[in-house]
Order: sequence, then structure tokens, then C-alpha cells
Amino acid sequence: MGIKIQAPIDKIVELNAPDLLKTMREDKKRWTVLPLSLWGRSEIIKMKLLPRLTFLMSSIPLKFPPNWFKEINKLLSGFLWNYKKPRISQKKLNNPRSSGGIGLPDIYQYYIAFNSRYPLQWAYNVERQIGSWEWLEEQIISKHNKELTLTNFWYNPSKIRLKNPVSKFSCEIVTIPQKHLSFNGYSLPSCPLWYNPMFVAGGETLKDRMWQQHNLNQVGQIVDNGKMITFNDLKTQFGLTDLNFLTYS
Repeated sequence: MGIKIQAPIDKIVELNAPDLLKTMREDKKRWTVLPLSLWGRSEIIKMKLLPRLTFLMSSIPLKFPPNWFKEINKLLSGFLWNYKKPRISQKKLNNPRSSGGIGLPDIYQYYIAFNSRYPLQWAYNVERQIGSWEWLEEQIISKHNKELTLTNFWYNPSKIRLKNPVSKFSCEIVTIPQKHLSFNGYSLPSCPLWYNPMFVAGGETLKDRMWQQHNLNQVGQIVDNGKMITFNDLKTQFGLTDLNFLTYS
């Protein structure tokens, strides 16, 4: 189950995904003749095929082509029904047994879950431990644009375009759980005050260099228990002056 690695790294998917699909097709030919029920075939998929797929998708934080997932679903459907016309839709089979399905794995949802967990950390992990992957990504962004932080990517992933294919993919995939969960992020302490499309004035996102210089960048720094912290308290805590009051008001 090794992963083939070769420069440039954005070619890693091309090196590994087709080979896995080929191996799965070969295994499926051997298993098709087995006298198994629909339930039994589903269990083979969970025990034999799913671990290979999840290992590959979780090890390579890069974009897999949509056609690859179509081929996977086609292969699974053919194996489940022994190349006969499906009598139950695959979407219904994906449901848990308690809801009338058989718990058939939804491979694309696994793909989303594995790869969106990294950008989710951008929003939920406010503190960046020196040496962590989040801290390293923050340094890359800082070199590109000192006015943005890693957390900005969660709220406005199209604001900045990086050449790094891993970070670029993370910016793309983070929009999927956002739309699915109808999540806006106002309640998160890490919600950025600046360059955030949720906070707009005069058609442009908010920005204030003086506040940024005083390290005031996130909603959690100015809100406590759902209430705005007074300007006097912010002055004491962050060293603001009366000149910064206009932004506060």
C-alpha cells in the first residue's frame, strides 16, 4: 500500500490513483464468482476495498479527478449487483441499516472528510505551535502577504492564490463543508476582522493597519460571552490609543 512520490508533487495523484483502480478491478474479477449476498458483497467492500481507498486519499492531500470517483462507484455497483441492473440506488445503500440501507461507504464523502480536516484546523486552532504544519503554512502565507493569516483562508479562500498545490487544494475543498453545513463562522473566536468577506463597508472588506499593528485581528479578541469588550479595556489590553476609536465605533 505504498505511495509513489515524484516531483512535482501535483503529479502524485496521477502516479497512484489509476494503479489502485486497476488493482481493484483485478480483485473484483476474482471475487465476482463468489456466492455472496448483497450484504456479503457490501462487507467485502468495507473490509477489502475501503481501507485501500481511504489510505490513498488520506495520504495525498491533493485533488482527485471527478472521473476517478465515477469509475470507483461504477466498479462498486458492478460488484454489488454482479453486473446486473441495480434494484436499489447506491445513495439508498449508503444509508445506515437503521435507515433502510446497508451502510455502503460513500467514497467521495470519505475524501471530503479526510482532506477538509486540515483547513478546519485553520478556523478552530487559534494558537499555532512553533514547528507544527499550521505554523509552517502561516509562515508561507506571511511571506506572500503579511496582511493575511492562515485563518483568512477558511473565510475567504479565494483571496490569495498560492503556488503550493497542497494549500491551493485545501482552499478549494474547504468551501464544500462550508456550503453543506451552511456555516458562516461568526461564532468562532478565530473569525478574522480584516479581509473577511463577512465584514464589508463601502463594498470592501474591513482593514485597519493600526489595529493589526497592535495584534488585534480576530473576533475573539474584541468579543467576550457574546458582548463587545469596551474600548477602554481594549486600550489597556492591546495598547490602543484614542486615534483607534473610529474603527471600534
